[in-house]
Amino acid sequence: MITKDLNYRCNPRRAVYVNGDIDQSLIDRLTPRILELQADSRDPITVYIDSPGGNPVLGGVLLDLLRASNQDGDLPCRIITVVTATAASAAADLLAFGDYSIASQKSTILFHGTRLGRFANDLTVESTSILMRLLKGRNDSYAMQLARSSAGRLAFRYIIQRSFFEKFRTEHGIGLSDLDCFSGLLSKHLSPEGHKVFEQARAQNKRSESLLTLIEKSPLGQGKELSAEEQILAEADLLRSLIDFELESEKADSWTFKEVGLSQLTDDFYLLLETVSRRSDEHVAELCEVWFPYFLNNRDEFAAYEKLTPTERRNWILEKIGPQLQPLWILSVAICQTLQSGENELRATDAYWLGLIDEISGGDLPSLRLLMEYSADQEPADVAPSEPISAAAARETDSPYSEQQNEQ
Repeated sequence: MITKDLNYRCNPRRAVYVNGDIDQSLIDRLTPRILELQADSRDPITVYIDSPGGNPVLGGVLLDLLRASNQDGDLPCRIITVVTATAASAAADLLAFGDYSIASQKSTILFHGTRLGRFANDLTVESTSILMRLLKGRNDSYAMQLARSSAGRLAFRYIIQRSFFEKFRTEHGIGLSDLDCFSGLLSKHLSPEGHKVFEQARAQNKRSESLLTLIEKSPLGQGKELSAEEQILAEADLLRSLIDFELESEKADSWTFKEVGLSQLTDDFYLLLETVSRRSDEHVAELCEVWFPYFLNNRDEFAAYEKLTPTERRNWILEKIGPQLQPLWILSVAICQTLQSGENELRATDAYWLGLIDEISGGDLPSLRLLMEYSADQEPADVAPSEPISAAAARETDSPYSEQQNEQ
């Protein structure tokens, strides 16, 4: 029997409806209802979404309002976001930023980068340069925020695919890494548009990996505090290394620094610095603390963990699980950065497999909700942490997720 967990279920009786454009009139309409719900209790608030997007700043205002505490300093209400038909632009961000995110099976989710809007008028060379830096900064900021929400979901996808890694290696190459196996398996579930997004993210990831050797011995890659002069010298050394890298790489006959190379050099320079920042122990540690039980292999490892102090546990988990979750964090950031470029219209299944939502309503894909609800009715020894549960399994057998369901 499944015990329903309100932390993972939408509730129209404690809900607000984001319909139409995200603008000031929407904020004005929803604010009284949100405040009323927060004053009534600290139970989860459901946000139903059918919106083409709107002002991203006001989208942030809405999210901050939903996550506000109260005068007593209580924890914010948990936010469950649900797309009923369309979530585009700022509405797609709002959907992904939910504590638990659900999509209806036929919904459409559209991501793209920051738009100029009214600032596109009367452009000059100087203003264009400023706007380029502004847009890039905002896109990177949104990508990092999105990755913070999505990386855990991607980790869950990784967990439910792990049992197929060895079979994938047998069929496609014994030397493939776990991340390669996961990426290959995940690709099979994506639509053409979702596959395009994922392949662009993988290409960015692979280029980052080939460039990382240039920065591993640099002070820029050591996480050290640098003076202004040391920073300049380290960046200059990195630029020289990038020039050598470009010269040693195979190029088309028409390739020159003037035509292509200088732009590529700039992109690679920022990509390297961003990749180093993505490897931050802080973000990886957050993932490890949530998901480490699913990566421990036996009871001896659990017993060893239990004997440690809280401080020792954090370091032990990061050392043991970090090498597996760090590549997932970097991949999640690459996916979210790719979504900030061009127009990316995704199906619900794409959003699920790319880690942008938690669950497809009425579907049979494994979800954290089903895992939590099933586990609540079991003795700890009865539920293996590496066995998420599918909707079909919950309905028909009340048993953990099976390989047959995973192949659907």
